[in-house]
Amino acid sequence: MARPRWRRLGAFCAKLLVSLLIFVAGLELGTRLLSPSDRFEVLPNTFDPVTGVRQVPHGRGFVRCPEYEITITINGAGLRDDRDYPYARPPGRRRLLCLGDSFTFGLGVHVHETFAKVLEDLLADGTEVLNSGLVGTGTAEQLAWYETNGRLWQPDLVVLAFCVNDWTDNTKSGLFSLAADSTLVQHLAVEHGTLRRLRLLRRLPGYADWFARSHFVNRFREWFAVVHHGRLAAAAAGTRTPDEIWRHERALTEALLRRLREACRQDGAGLLVMPIPALPGSGEPEQRLEELMAFLRREGFASLDLHTAFAGDEAAGGISGTGGGSASLYYPVDGHWTAAGHALAARELAGWYSELSRSRPRR
Repeated sequence: MARPRWRRLGAFCAKLLVSLLIFVAGLELGTRLLSPSDRFEVLPNTFDPVTGVRQVPHGRGFVRCPEYEITITINGAGLRDDRDYPYARPPGRRRLLCLGDSFTFGLGVHVHETFAKVLEDLLADGTEVLNSGLVGTGTAEQLAWYETNGRLWQPDLVVLAFCVNDWTDNTKSGLFSLAADSTLVQHLAVEHGTLRRLRLLRRLPGYADWFARSHFVNRFREWFAVVHHGRLAAAAAGTRTPDEIWRHERALTEALLRRLREACRQDGAGLLVMPIPALPGSGEPEQRLEELMAFLRREGFASLDLHTAFAGDEAAGGISGTGGGSASLYYPVDGHWTAAGHALAARELAGWYSELSRSRPRR
């Protein structure tokens, strides 16, 4: 009697599996017909209790969308690079460390086209330029990462690429808050339960080959990202009015920048803040970047204003994707820099750094 029972159980499990496969195939086919996804990606990131997020050493990934397709290679130290660097800087060699979000990381371009790599080639004197860009982060995560990891590379100069969404990202991260006396208070990161389950899903065999390329899975991921970030923004805003939210974001970001400059100073490194230009005519983002530049000048930060170069470059005719320039600096839909945008930023950085190097001896 045992064998027929096991056979019935096996037949039931087989039917359940077939039904499940049909259901999943139906969801995938329905999504492809009714709401196909046009962006597929695997970012080799993982949760970190101190920095919020970090890149997986030797991680691999990709991004495929209508405007570009790139592969992602992470080196053994979690940097976007195709080679490793020793923590100890060779005597007599200069080293730059680039901090930032997806612009620094280089979403939309291959690793050799990022402004960090182009800058290294332009300097052509053995100066090493390390790319520690982290997708989806703000100044808060970048500061926490520098204090725990970045300073280990003993950079001469830290280049912080500041993006217009960093103000909001800094409050949503929850990594830092302002005490009553305006001093920074650091907190451990908290991983949302659904994010933890999605992270476990990425470990499944074949995830990059099927799940990450599934239209249904990508639509779910996009929906969840909108909901998740909406909840974070609402929690960070609390009961504040829009003006109060902006004042809080500005005060927190200014405190983060001061702390990063002090950390660099303690390490014997300089800090250069390089705001990412907002698209012309974007209104409030342009105004807020102007306020940032005013703060940097007022408090004596070294800064590089790319706005003039980007607006005046011959290729800037395509900055919104409608001009007639030989190359656009931004992808019109994705919004990140193209290879031309990275190259222009690298040229401006090279000019600024060459002037600085003439007045500073190697150490």
